[in-house]
Amino acid sequence: MGTEDEVVEIESLEKSLLYESVAGEEETEAVDEPVLYTASFEEMEEDFVKYQTAQWVLYSLVLVLAWGIGLFMLLYIPVRRYILRKDIRSRKLYLTPNSIVYRVTRPVPFPCFGVLKKEKHVLLPSVADVVIEQVFIWCLFT
Repeated sequence: MGTEDEVVEIESLEKSLLYESVAGEEETEAVDEPVLYTASFEEMEEDFVKYQTAQWVLYSLVLVLAWGIGLFMLLYIPVRRYILRKDIRSRKLYLTPNSIVYRVTRPVPFPCFGVLKKEKHVLLPSVADVVIEQVFIWCLFT
């Protein structure tokens, strides 16, 4: 199956995946391995917010015609834009020698209820193929 060194390395990687960051720590300290590259999505913030807002307005206009619920959705737009901005600013991607770590701390639909923390680890040896998909409407904004 694999040599003993490979088994030990995979076990140490699995243990690091279970490591939870403590609140108040610097973001990169939660990753045990040295970070080779850090990426953020802040340069796409304006386009992301415009796209999501346009989509929200279209849904709300349809719902105004259907049941009138869309009026509440239109009033919710400033809060929705705030949540979208916080969401895109909190997304971070870290490349370590053995894994890719994606972290996001996004507010829930009503920001007074807190945030959702999500962390995804992908081991580089397990990456077999990379597929990039883009929705047609995203092409219009970029």
